[in-house]
Amino acid sequence: KPGKIITLVKCGGGVGATTLATNIGYHLMRGKEQKRTAFKRKADIAPECRVAVFDFDIQFGTVNLSLNVDRKTDILDVRRAEDRLDASLLNATIRSHETGLKILPSPEDIVPFDAFSSDFFSELLAISKAMFDYVIIDMPQGWTDWTQTIFASSNLIVPVLTPSVENVQNA
Repeated sequence: KPGKIITLVKCGGGVGATTLATNIGYHLMRGKEQKRTAFKRKADIAPECRVAVFDFDIQFGTVNLSLNVDRKTDILDVRRAEDRLDASLLNATIRSHETGLKILPSPEDIVPFDAFSSDFFSELLAISKAMFDYVIIDMPQGWTDWTQTIFASSNLIVPVLTPSVENVQNA
């Protein structure tokens, strides 16, 4: 069955969306792990939960920094090879954290929002749903032409904000 997409939307800078995204990803992996240990027979052990965190904050993303994962490849590499986008390309681009959590980092340099299209994200998320049980998306604070496409593919959208007038207005 297809994986679930959980999208975190920043309603202001420094609200903790990246920290929340990485912690949700880790919790989902550990939750499945804890359920497996409750089984007695090896045949009853459930398959490993496949979880990824995608950093779509293409201008100021820090998922790889917060998890101390090198950024040899990133989402811009996937975009540059969009004409051959498939599970193999995505798998080759994704970085692995020591816990087993998979990371698709944001670019190292600031990239204009219009460097990506709705069609690109639609195809990327369709492939991702087949590869992972859960994909956690860390969105940029700014709205883009492709924001609606990601929201439409999401099973859950979580606004992340602090209790301030500015954040509530942005929410």
